[in-house]
Amino acid sequence: MEQTEPIDAPSVQLLLTIPDAARALSIGRSTFYELIADGTIEVVHIGRSARVPVAALADYVDRLRTADRGTTVRATTKWPGPSANPTRASRPPAKPRRPTS
Repeated sequence: MEQTEPIDAPSVQLLLTIPDAARALSIGRSTFYELIADGTIEVVHIGRSARVPVAALADYVDRLRTADRGTTVRATTKWPGPSANPTRASRPPAKPRRPTS
């Protein structure tokens, strides 16, 4: 029986977890979640997992750098959001939590 060569994983990581993305920007998780909530940083969902494209972090930093140079682009320029990508399925609403006694 012939053995096959193992498939090499890409050497570049394309998606980061929320904590890893926050660490990459040297900010806290809560601050990072605020950036996601107001649409400043793009996230993608794989099942129930949220991941941050590395390119989205680079775009955010570029917007900050452009804003620091005094140009007309503001640091809070929003990502166009999921409506810009009609192929992305919308997520079902979260179930309300029951109060604990």
